[in-house]
Amino acid sequence: MLRLKKKAGVMLGIVLLCFSMVIPVWGATTKTTVDPAEIGVGARTLGVGRAMVGFVDDVNSVFANPAGLAWVNHWQLTSMYAKLLGEVDYTLIGGANPTKYGNFGIGYVGSTIGDSQATKRDPNTGRIIVDTGSYSYTNSVIMLGYGRHMSTVFNHRFWKDIAVGATLKLFNQGISGTAEGMATGYNMDLGAQWRPLKYVTVGFLQRNAIPAAWGGKLRWATGTEENMPSKTLLGLVVNVWGEEGLYQFND
Repeated sequence: MLRLKKKAGVMLGIVLLCFSMVIPVWGATTKTTVDPAEIGVGARTLGVGRAMVGFVDDVNSVFANPAGLAWVNHWQLTSMYAKLLGEVDYTLIGGANPTKYGNFGIGYVGSTIGDSQATKRDPNTGRIIVDTGSYSYTNSVIMLGYGRHMSTVFNHRFWKDIAVGATLKLFNQGISGTAEGMATGYNMDLGAQWRPLKYVTVGFLQRNAIPAAWGGKLRWATGTEENMPSKTLLGLVVNVWGEEGLYQFND
């Protein structure tokens, strides 16, 4: 019981550390951008309503919680394509591979809207009117993830049930037909998972943990900057039935 309390304290410390990184951006009135990975990634993720912070333990960890990469024991691939609202092309590709140096993952999420009608402001009336031609808008992110069991860093049984991870995200947005319609930026997701019992997992994720003041923002060619909203997510998973559940099928 004492060891569980100590591990709970470690998890709380990780949460507070990541939480403190985003406090400086609160209360600021600034423009914000959209993270395409928040729409939902993969059939498994969407099947549980995107509640994957504590549940994920496979290649989808690149997108949902990088700490879950630590549980991957063989190489994995995932992909998804959907046409949202009949107009938005949504594409996802990801992979994960375990190594002796920790487990690595890579992912791509992109959304594209094509052949949108161009408009402009009439200089005489000030009204928005239809212009000639069309344009497309693209929003994508490349994700580089890493997850590792803390027991591989600290040789003590205290750490054997704790995993941590991070995902570096490289953003790119663009509007066709203009050099000023391009933007790039970066940020990082930080995650942790703790399995105090074989059928219980506690998950934590700090999405977009790098504050704008530290460079975590999107920069347009025009000089305009957009912040990336940070979110703190917690998850709890209890396996009731199954091979590693609270109850076995033969009970």
